[in-house]
Amino acid sequence: MSSISGISVKIQVGSISWAESDDRLYLGVFGKKGGREFSLDVTNYNEFDTVNKLVKFKIGDGCCSDVNELLVNFSNGQCNTPITDQIDLNSIEFVYLRKEAKETESQDNCLQLKTADVKICDTSGNIRRFKKETLMYFGHECGLQHFLIEGPRPGCNITVLLHLVGYSGDNIGNDIEYKFEANFNNTGFQTVYSISEHNFSNGHFEFPVASKSFFIPGCCGKEFDLLLRGYVKEHDVWFLSDDIGDETEDYKVTCKKENNIVPFTFDVNVYEGNDKAVFTFMGFIIATCIS
Repeated sequence: MSSISGISVKIQVGSISWAESDDRLYLGVFGKKGGREFSLDVTNYNEFDTVNKLVKFKIGDGCCSDVNELLVNFSNGQCNTPITDQIDLNSIEFVYLRKEAKETESQDNCLQLKTADVKICDTSGNIRRFKKETLMYFGHECGLQHFLIEGPRPGCNITVLLHLVGYSGDNIGNDIEYKFEANFNNTGFQTVYSISEHNFSNGHFEFPVASKSFFIPGCCGKEFDLLLRGYVKEHDVWFLSDDIGDETEDYKVTCKKENNIVPFTFDVNVYEGNDKAVFTFMGFIIATCIS
């Protein structure tokens, strides 16, 4: 079990004239293995006092946090932190917002929210996200709770784009098969481009413009591993094949909000007897953070 380590909450107050409120708001998470509420209160700060105001909170360690997040009260290893409760992230079924209830209707201060976005991280780096992007009303007249809907997780979209394959050196064999593969974050090798039963000669070039995309949940700024592999086989008249070249290179790719474009030139040395040739793979790795 991987317990929740931090939560980040982004809330925007509504635009109607009475949307703001000074009542307290609570975030609740619960599921098959229990749960609890957390107070979204910050000392000497009026969280929801202005229409259209965007407020960002951090509970515990936060989740894909940014510098503008406000650490809620008693959340630094105290009673208002998820770390002490060991809540299993995968067991969560419901996430909600609840405004505090006042004794009488006249004491109640209604609140209207435009949007709510909650990201929850665990100690293993896993992420889940819950959102609501329709108007939410909180008060004695219209109810005090709104449940959020699970949505797409933030993460890194990696595309390996192969745009040129070159062949140089001795003419090796009559039937050559080559394959170019990518393995993102140890999820297993997947083929980007391959050709079989093909003849190559010195100075031969191809422009395949082939690509393969991967998505891994994670926070912007996180570094991922990408393995590129090329291997070459020769087929004989009996339809048997021999591996005559196999190379792997490791790339570190950082996910950013803007496209992070990393060019690569990747060589596979091929040997057959005294003959030697080189397959050169050229292209780009494009990493984009989806927040």
